[in-house]
Amino acid sequence: MKASQSRVNQLRELMQKQGIDLYIMENNDPHESEYLPDHWKEIEWLSGFRGEVATVLVTQEEALLWTDSRFFISGEQQLADSPFKLMKMKVAGVPTVAQWLDDYKAQHDTNCTGGDSRILFGNEVDIDVNLISQIWDDRPSLPMNRIEIYPEALSGEKTADRISRVLDAVEEQGSKSLWLSALDEIAWVLNLRGTDIACTPIFISYLYLSRKGSTIYVHDEKLTDEVRAYLSGLGISILPYEEAANCPYRTMEGPNPIPLMKGIKNAVEIEGYKSVLLKDGIALTRFYHWLEDTLHMARHSATSATIPPVPREPSPRWTWCRSSSTSAANSPSTAKSRSRPSLLGTNMPPCRIMSLQRNTTRPSLAMDCSSSTRADNTSMAPPTSPAPLVWVR
Repeated sequence: MKASQSRVNQLRELMQKQGIDLYIMENNDPHESEYLPDHWKEIEWLSGFRGEVATVLVTQEEALLWTDSRFFISGEQQLADSPFKLMKMKVAGVPTVAQWLDDYKAQHDTNCTGGDSRILFGNEVDIDVNLISQIWDDRPSLPMNRIEIYPEALSGEKTADRISRVLDAVEEQGSKSLWLSALDEIAWVLNLRGTDIACTPIFISYLYLSRKGSTIYVHDEKLTDEVRAYLSGLGISILPYEEAANCPYRTMEGPNPIPLMKGIKNAVEIEGYKSVLLKDGIALTRFYHWLEDTLHMARHSATSATIPPVPREPSPRWTWCRSSSTSAANSPSTAKSRSRPSLLGTNMPPCRIMSLQRNTTRPSLAMDCSSSTRADNTSMAPPTSPAPLVWVR
Protein backbone atom coordinates (compact mmCIF):
# COMPACT_ATOMS: atom_id res chain seq x y z
CA MET A 1 0.00 0.00 0.00
CA LYS A 2 1.34 3.42 -0.94
CA ALA A 3 2.22 5.59 2.07
CA SER A 4 -0.34 8.25 1.14
CA GLN A 5 -3.18 5.70 1.14
CA SER A 6 -2.22 4.44 4.58
CA ARG A 7 -1.98 7.97 5.93
CA VAL A 8 -5.34 8.99 4.48
CA ASN A 9 -6.87 5.88 6.08
CA GLN A 10 -5.46 6.93 9.46
CA LEU A 11 -6.80 10.45 8.97
CA ARG A 12 -10.27 9.13 8.15
CA GLU A 13 -10.28 6.97 11.28
CA LEU A 14 -9.53 10.04 13.41
CA MET A 15 -12.21 12.01 11.57
CA GLN A 16 -14.80 9.35 12.42
CA LYS A 17 -13.79 9.30 16.07
CA GLN A 18 -14.12 13.08 16.37
CA GLY A 19 -17.29 13.44 14.32
CA ILE A 20 -15.62 15.29 11.44
CA ASP A 21 -17.16 14.73 8.00
CA LEU A 22 -14.76 16.91 6.04
CA TYR A 23 -11.14 17.77 6.90
CA ILE A 24 -9.60 20.88 5.30
CA MET A 25 -5.90 21.60 4.81
CA GLU A 26 -3.94 24.43 3.21
CA ASN A 27 -0.25 24.40 2.32
CA ASN A 28 0.55 26.97 4.94
CA ASP A 29 2.07 27.71 8.33
CA PRO A 30 0.93 30.04 11.14
CA HIS A 31 2.94 32.86 9.53
CA GLU A 32 1.30 32.48 6.10
CA SER A 33 4.71 31.83 4.55
CA GLU A 34 5.13 30.96 0.89
CA TYR A 35 7.95 28.55 1.64
CA LEU A 36 7.59 26.23 4.60
CA PRO A 37 9.92 24.55 7.06
CA ASP A 38 9.67 20.76 6.95
CA HIS A 39 7.62 20.80 10.15
CA TRP A 40 4.68 22.40 8.34
CA LYS A 41 4.78 20.39 5.11
CA GLU A 42 1.67 18.47 6.12
CA ILE A 43 0.18 18.20 2.63
CA GLU A 44 3.44 16.85 1.23
CA TRP A 45 3.57 14.25 4.01
CA LEU A 46 -0.05 13.21 3.52
CA SER A 47 -0.24 13.18 -0.28
CA GLY A 48 3.28 13.30 -1.72
CA PHE A 49 2.52 16.58 -3.53
CA ARG A 50 5.40 19.06 -3.23
CA GLY A 51 4.07 22.21 -4.89
CA GLU A 52 3.93 25.43 -2.90
CA VAL A 53 0.21 26.02 -3.57
CA ALA A 54 -2.33 23.44 -2.47
CA THR A 55 -5.66 23.03 -0.71
CA VAL A 56 -6.77 19.57 0.37
CA LEU A 57 -10.24 18.30 1.25
CA VAL A 58 -10.68 14.81 2.67
CA THR A 59 -13.99 13.03 3.29
CA GLN A 60 -14.71 9.37 3.92
CA GLU A 61 -15.27 8.92 0.19
CA GLU A 62 -12.95 11.38 -1.51
CA ALA A 63 -9.53 13.01 -1.25
CA LEU A 64 -9.10 16.11 -3.41
CA LEU A 65 -6.13 18.44 -3.96
CA TRP A 66 -6.41 21.85 -5.65
CA THR A 67 -3.35 23.56 -7.15
CA ASP A 68 -2.57 26.09 -9.87
CA SER A 69 -1.21 25.60 -13.38
CA ARG A 70 2.43 25.75 -12.31
CA PHE A 71 2.05 22.32 -10.74
CA PHE A 72 -0.37 20.48 -13.05
CA ILE A 73 2.25 18.22 -14.64
CA SER A 74 4.31 17.53 -11.54
CA GLY A 75 1.10 17.17 -9.52
CA GLU A 76 -0.21 14.42 -11.79
CA GLN A 77 3.07 12.54 -11.39
CA GLN A 78 3.34 13.00 -7.63
CA LEU A 79 -0.29 12.02 -7.01
CA ALA A 80 -0.24 9.01 -9.31
CA ASP A 81 -1.35 5.81 -7.52
CA SER A 82 -2.43 7.89 -4.51
CA PRO A 83 -5.99 8.33 -3.21
CA PHE A 84 -5.92 12.00 -4.23
CA LYS A 85 -7.67 13.50 -7.24
CA LEU A 86 -5.93 16.52 -8.73
CA MET A 87 -8.26 19.52 -9.06
CA LYS A 88 -6.82 21.97 -11.59
CA MET A 89 -7.62 25.52 -10.54
CA LYS A 90 -9.14 27.88 -13.12
CA VAL A 91 -9.69 25.06 -15.63
CA ALA A 92 -13.13 24.89 -17.23
CA GLY A 93 -15.40 22.39 -15.51
CA VAL A 94 -13.35 22.21 -12.31
CA PRO A 95 -15.17 23.70 -9.30
CA THR A 96 -13.36 26.01 -6.93
CA VAL A 97 -12.87 24.90 -3.34
CA ALA A 98 -15.76 27.14 -2.26
CA GLN A 99 -18.07 25.78 -4.96
CA TRP A 100 -17.22 22.19 -4.09
CA LEU A 101 -17.85 22.86 -0.39
CA ASP A 102 -21.21 24.44 -1.14
CA ASP A 103 -22.26 21.44 -3.26
CA TYR A 104 -21.06 19.00 -0.60
CA LYS A 105 -22.97 20.72 2.18
CA ALA A 106 -26.12 20.87 0.04
CA GLN A 107 -25.97 17.11 -0.58
CA HIS A 108 -25.16 15.94 2.97
CA ASP A 109 -27.20 16.25 6.12
CA THR A 110 -24.10 16.13 8.30
CA ASN A 111 -21.23 18.30 7.15
CA CYS A 112 -19.08 19.02 10.18
CA THR A 113 -15.75 20.48 9.02
CA GLY A 114 -12.43 20.22 10.82
CA GLY A 115 -8.99 21.72 10.40
CA ASP A 116 -6.22 23.71 12.06
CA SER A 117 -7.31 27.36 12.16
CA ARG A 118 -3.70 28.48 12.67
CA ILE A 119 -2.91 27.54 9.07
CA LEU A 120 -6.30 28.04 7.44
CA PHE A 121 -6.54 31.54 6.02
CA GLY A 122 -9.20 30.95 3.40
CA ASN A 123 -11.56 28.50 5.10
CA GLU A 124 -13.45 28.35 8.39
CA VAL A 125 -14.05 25.09 10.28
CA ASP A 126 -16.49 23.82 12.88
CA ILE A 127 -13.87 21.90 14.89
CA ASP A 128 -10.47 23.54 15.31
CA VAL A 129 -8.05 20.61 15.45
CA ASN A 130 -4.85 19.43 13.80
CA LEU A 131 -5.32 15.74 13.07
CA ILE A 132 -2.08 15.40 11.11
CA SER A 133 -0.02 15.99 14.24
CA GLN A 134 -1.73 12.96 15.79
CA ILE A 135 -0.64 10.56 13.05
CA TRP A 136 2.70 12.04 11.87
CA ASP A 137 4.95 10.15 14.27
CA ASP A 138 8.33 11.28 12.94
CA ARG A 139 7.32 14.85 12.24
CA PRO A 140 10.39 17.14 12.01
CA SER A 141 10.82 19.69 14.77
CA LEU A 142 10.72 23.40 14.08
CA PRO A 143 14.18 24.65 13.07
CA MET A 144 16.36 26.05 15.84
CA ASN A 145 18.97 27.87 13.77
CA ARG A 146 20.79 30.81 15.31
CA ILE A 147 19.67 34.36 14.62
CA GLU A 148 22.24 36.96 13.52
CA ILE A 149 22.28 40.75 13.56
CA TYR A 150 22.06 42.46 10.17
CA PRO A 151 24.52 45.37 10.35
CA GLU A 152 23.46 48.98 9.95
CA ALA A 153 26.14 49.34 7.27
CA LEU A 154 23.95 47.14 5.07
CA SER A 155 20.45 48.13 6.23
CA GLY A 156 21.14 51.86 6.14
CA GLU A 157 19.02 52.56 9.21
CA LYS A 158 19.34 52.19 12.96
CA THR A 159 16.89 49.59 14.26
CA ALA A 160 15.51 51.93 16.92
CA ASP A 161 14.76 54.52 14.24
CA ARG A 162 13.05 51.93 12.05
CA ILE A 163 10.84 50.73 14.90
CA SER A 164 9.93 54.34 15.70
CA ARG A 165 8.98 54.98 12.05
CA VAL A 166 6.77 51.90 12.03
CA LEU A 167 4.98 52.95 15.22
CA ASP A 168 4.55 56.49 13.85
CA ALA A 169 2.75 55.01 10.83
CA VAL A 170 0.63 52.78 13.07
CA GLU A 171 -0.38 55.73 15.27
CA GLU A 172 -1.34 57.77 12.20
CA GLN A 173 -3.93 55.06 11.54
CA GLY A 174 -5.35 55.41 15.04
CA SER A 175 -3.70 52.35 16.60
CA LYS A 176 -1.17 52.17 19.39
CA SER A 177 0.51 48.83 18.72
CA LEU A 178 1.31 46.35 15.98
CA TRP A 179 1.25 42.55 15.95
CA LEU A 180 3.51 40.92 13.35
CA SER A 181 3.44 37.29 12.25
CA ALA A 182 4.95 37.62 8.74
CA LEU A 183 8.54 36.46 9.10
CA ASP A 184 10.04 38.77 6.48
CA GLU A 185 8.48 41.79 8.19
CA ILE A 186 9.88 40.80 11.59
CA ALA A 187 13.37 40.34 10.14
CA TRP A 188 13.17 43.71 8.37
CA VAL A 189 11.92 45.69 11.38
CA LEU A 190 14.50 44.26 13.78
CA ASN A 191 17.45 44.08 11.36
CA LEU A 192 17.89 40.42 12.20
CA ARG A 193 18.40 37.46 9.88
CA GLY A 194 18.10 33.68 10.13
CA THR A 195 18.16 30.46 8.13
CA ASP A 196 15.01 28.67 9.28
CA ILE A 197 13.51 28.38 5.79
CA ALA A 198 15.48 27.39 2.71
CA CYS A 199 16.40 30.26 0.38
CA THR A 200 14.89 32.83 2.76
CA PRO A 201 16.98 34.70 5.39
CA ILE A 202 14.27 34.72 8.07
CA PHE A 203 13.57 33.10 11.41
CA ILE A 204 10.40 31.75 13.02
CA SER A 205 8.97 34.17 15.57
CA TYR A 206 6.21 36.65 16.37
CA LEU A 207 6.66 40.30 17.28
CA TYR A 208 4.53 42.76 19.24
CA LEU A 209 5.49 46.44 18.93
CA SER A 210 4.32 49.20 21.25
CA ARG A 211 5.82 52.34 22.73
CA LYS A 212 4.92 50.97 26.16
CA GLY A 213 6.98 47.84 25.57
CA SER A 214 7.67 45.40 22.75
CA THR A 215 7.99 41.60 22.86
CA ILE A 216 9.46 39.01 20.54
CA TYR A 217 8.18 35.45 20.82
CA VAL A 218 10.97 33.12 19.76
CA HIS A 219 12.60 29.83 20.76
CA ASP A 220 15.31 30.45 23.31
CA GLU A 221 17.77 28.14 21.53
CA LYS A 222 17.93 30.53 18.58
CA LEU A 223 19.33 33.46 20.54
CA THR A 224 23.02 34.14 21.10
CA ASP A 225 24.22 36.35 23.93
CA GLU A 226 24.93 39.06 21.36
CA VAL A 227 21.37 38.96 20.03
CA ARG A 228 19.93 38.97 23.55
CA ALA A 229 21.90 42.08 24.42
CA TYR A 230 20.88 43.67 21.13
CA LEU A 231 17.16 43.08 21.80
CA SER A 232 17.50 44.28 25.38
CA GLY A 233 19.10 47.48 24.15
CA LEU A 234 16.04 48.06 21.96
CA GLY A 235 13.72 47.57 24.94
CA ILE A 236 12.31 44.34 23.52
CA SER A 237 11.48 41.57 25.97
CA ILE A 238 11.79 37.90 25.03
CA LEU A 239 9.14 35.25 25.59
CA PRO A 240 8.91 31.62 24.39
CA TYR A 241 7.50 31.15 20.89
CA GLU A 242 4.59 29.05 22.16
CA GLU A 243 3.37 31.87 24.42
CA ALA A 244 2.44 33.98 21.41
CA ALA A 245 -0.95 32.26 21.46
CA ASN A 246 -1.64 33.94 24.80
CA CYS A 247 -0.83 37.48 23.66
CA PRO A 248 -4.00 39.60 23.92
CA TYR A 249 -2.92 41.94 21.10
CA ARG A 250 -2.81 39.51 18.17
CA THR A 251 -5.08 41.58 15.93
CA MET A 252 -4.84 45.08 14.55
CA GLU A 253 -7.34 47.39 12.91
CA GLY A 254 -6.28 49.17 9.76
CA PRO A 255 -3.72 48.32 7.08
CA ASN A 256 -0.23 47.09 7.89
CA PRO A 257 2.21 49.90 6.98
CA ILE A 258 5.30 47.70 6.70
CA PRO A 259 4.96 46.33 3.11
CA LEU A 260 4.95 49.87 1.70
CA MET A 261 7.78 50.95 3.98
CA LYS A 262 9.87 47.95 2.93
CA GLY A 263 9.31 48.82 -0.71
CA ILE A 264 10.87 52.30 -0.37
CA LYS A 265 14.62 51.72 -0.31
CA ASN A 266 17.12 54.04 1.32
CA ALA A 267 20.40 55.09 -0.34
CA VAL A 268 22.41 52.28 1.25
CA GLU A 269 19.91 49.64 0.12
CA ILE A 270 19.86 51.03 -3.41
CA GLU A 271 23.66 50.84 -3.62
CA GLY A 272 23.42 47.31 -2.28
CA TYR A 273 21.06 46.36 -5.10
CA LYS A 274 23.45 47.79 -7.68
CA SER A 275 26.31 45.81 -6.16
CA VAL A 276 24.36 42.57 -6.03
CA LEU A 277 23.26 42.85 -9.66
CA LEU A 278 26.84 43.40 -10.79
CA LYS A 279 28.14 40.40 -8.87
CA ASP A 280 25.22 38.24 -9.95
CA GLY A 281 25.83 39.19 -13.56
CA ILE A 282 29.47 38.13 -13.29
CA ALA A 283 28.47 34.81 -11.71
CA LEU A 284 25.87 34.09 -14.40
CA THR A 285 28.29 35.00 -17.20
CA ARG A 286 30.83 32.53 -15.84
CA PHE A 287 28.14 29.85 -15.56
CA TYR A 288 26.90 30.41 -19.11
CA HIS A 289 30.49 30.13 -20.35
CA TRP A 290 30.78 26.80 -18.50
CA LEU A 291 27.50 25.59 -19.98
CA GLU A 292 28.48 26.48 -23.55
CA ASP A 293 31.87 24.74 -23.18
CA THR A 294 30.18 21.67 -21.72
CA LEU A 295 27.66 21.43 -24.54
CA HIS A 296 30.43 21.91 -27.09
CA MET A 297 32.36 19.06 -25.46
CA ALA A 298 29.25 16.88 -25.52
CA ARG A 299 28.65 17.62 -29.19
CA HIS A 300 32.14 16.53 -30.20
CA SER A 301 32.85 13.67 -27.81
CA ALA A 302 31.61 10.16 -27.13
CA THR A 303 28.24 9.70 -25.47
CA SER A 304 29.88 9.16 -22.09
CA ALA A 305 32.13 11.85 -20.65
CA THR A 306 32.93 13.53 -17.36
CA ILE A 307 31.32 16.91 -16.85
CA PRO A 308 33.80 19.60 -15.75
CA PRO A 309 33.08 21.24 -12.41
CA VAL A 310 30.74 24.21 -12.32
CA PRO A 311 32.48 27.51 -11.50
CA ARG A 312 31.77 28.68 -7.97
CA GLU A 313 31.76 32.26 -6.81
CA PRO A 314 33.37 33.04 -3.44
CA SER A 315 30.78 33.80 -0.77
CA PRO A 316 30.98 37.31 0.66
CA ARG A 317 31.04 37.82 4.40
CA TRP A 318 27.33 38.55 4.72
CA THR A 319 25.63 35.70 2.92
CA TRP A 320 22.91 33.86 4.83
CA CYS A 321 21.40 31.61 2.21
CA ARG A 322 20.79 30.98 -1.45
CA SER A 323 18.14 33.20 -2.97
CA SER A 324 16.42 30.25 -4.62
CA SER A 325 16.84 26.61 -5.46
CA THR A 326 17.94 25.81 -8.99
CA SER A 327 15.19 25.43 -11.58
CA ALA A 328 16.52 23.38 -14.48
CA ALA A 329 15.11 20.86 -16.92
CA ASN A 330 15.85 18.98 -20.12
CA SER A 331 13.68 17.81 -23.02
CA PRO A 332 10.10 16.87 -21.91
CA SER A 333 10.76 18.05 -18.38
CA THR A 334 10.93 21.67 -19.54
CA ALA A 335 7.12 21.69 -19.48
CA LYS A 336 7.27 21.37 -15.70
CA SER A 337 7.20 24.52 -13.63
CA ARG A 338 10.13 24.86 -11.26
CA SER A 339 11.84 21.62 -12.25
CA ARG A 340 14.61 20.94 -9.78
CA PRO A 341 17.68 18.77 -10.19
CA SER A 342 17.76 15.98 -7.67
CA LEU A 343 21.12 16.82 -6.18
CA LEU A 344 22.46 20.13 -4.93
CA GLY A 345 25.56 20.87 -2.96
CA THR A 346 29.31 21.06 -3.17
CA ASN A 347 30.30 17.40 -2.75
CA MET A 348 28.72 15.87 -5.78
CA PRO A 349 29.61 12.69 -7.64
CA PRO A 350 30.65 13.16 -11.28
CA CYS A 351 27.84 12.92 -13.79
CA ARG A 352 27.95 11.08 -17.10
CA ILE A 353 26.44 12.23 -20.33
CA MET A 354 23.89 9.49 -20.93
CA SER A 355 22.27 10.70 -24.13
CA LEU A 356 22.95 13.33 -26.73
CA GLN A 357 20.73 14.34 -29.60
CA ARG A 358 23.24 14.99 -32.37
CA ASN A 359 22.94 16.81 -35.70
CA THR A 360 21.15 19.75 -34.08
CA THR A 361 22.18 23.31 -33.46
CA ARG A 362 21.31 22.90 -29.80
CA PRO A 363 22.06 19.36 -28.66
CA SER A 364 19.81 17.85 -26.03
CA LEU A 365 22.03 16.87 -23.11
CA ALA A 366 20.89 14.34 -20.51
CA MET A 367 23.01 13.47 -17.47
CA ASP A 368 22.96 10.75 -14.87
CA CYS A 369 24.06 11.16 -11.25
CA SER A 370 24.31 7.74 -9.67
CA SER A 371 23.17 8.78 -6.20
CA SER A 372 19.96 10.53 -7.25
CA THR A 373 17.60 10.61 -4.29
CA ARG A 374 14.22 11.47 -5.82
CA ALA A 375 12.94 9.08 -8.42
CA ASP A 376 10.37 11.52 -9.79
CA ASN A 377 12.97 14.13 -10.69
CA THR A 378 13.29 13.43 -14.40
CA SER A 379 14.73 16.89 -14.97
CA MET A 380 18.46 16.91 -15.62
CA ALA A 381 20.99 19.59 -14.80
CA PRO A 382 24.74 19.99 -14.44
CA PRO A 383 26.10 18.78 -11.10
CA THR A 384 26.06 21.45 -8.40
CA SER A 385 24.22 23.87 -10.65
CA PRO A 386 24.68 27.18 -8.84
CA ALA A 387 21.55 28.87 -7.59
CA PRO A 388 21.94 32.65 -7.32
CA LEU A 389 23.26 33.72 -3.93
CA VAL A 390 21.98 36.57 -1.80
CA TRP A 391 24.92 38.87 -2.44
CA VAL A 392 25.44 41.92 -0.28
CA ARG A 393 28.32 44.32 0.00
